[in-house]
Amino acid sequence: LFFSFVSFSQMMPEAVSIFESELMELPFDEKLKRIDKAIQKKTSDPWNYWLKASVYELMNDDAKVRENYQKALIIDSNFSAAHASFSRYIYTNENPNLKEALKHINKAISLEPSDSYFHIDRGTIYLMTQQYDLAISEAKFVLGLQDDNEIPAGKLLLETTYMQGRKDILKNYLQRIEL
Repeated sequence: LFFSFVSFSQMMPEAVSIFESELMELPFDEKLKRIDKAIQKKTSDPWNYWLKASVYELMNDDAKVRENYQKALIIDSNFSAAHASFSRYIYTNENPNLKEALKHINKAISLEPSDSYFHIDRGTIYLMTQQYDLAISEAKFVLGLQDDNEIPAGKLLLETTYMQGRKDILKNYLQRIEL
C-alpha cells in the first residue's frame, strides 16, 4: 500500500494492519479523514502518524510527510519503523539530506540490529555517499542473515562493487550464486 516498508521484526500491531488494509482502495482525502479520526481517538499511537506520513508520501507532500514522521517520533523516539521509513523517505528525495537519513537509519538499527531492511537502507546511503567498503559490509551482513532479503542485498552488493570497480568482490559474489 504505502512506500514505507515495515520490517518483519517490528510488525504492525494487528489493529493497525487491519486499518491499513481498509485504507488501501480509498482515495487520498478519504484515507486522511479516516486516519485523522483514528488520531482523535488515540493521539498517542505513533502508527497513525506513520500511516499519515505514508499517505502524504504518495501525494508528494514533502512538508506533511516530514511533519507526520516527526510526530510519530515525538510520541515514541524508539519507533524503529518510523526511523527507517523516515530515513528511506529522506534519501529517496530529489535533494536528499544523507546525514539526516543516516542518523535515522542508525537509530533504527540500534533498536533492531538484525533487521535486514534497515541494513540495506544503510548500505544504500553508504553507496550514495561513496563509502563503498561500508556499503559492501552492509550487503554482506544481510546476505549472512539467510533471510528472504538476499536479492536486495545482492543488488546492493552488485551496485557497490560496480561503482567501486571492485571486480574481485563482484566475481566472488557471482560465483557464490552460480551465475
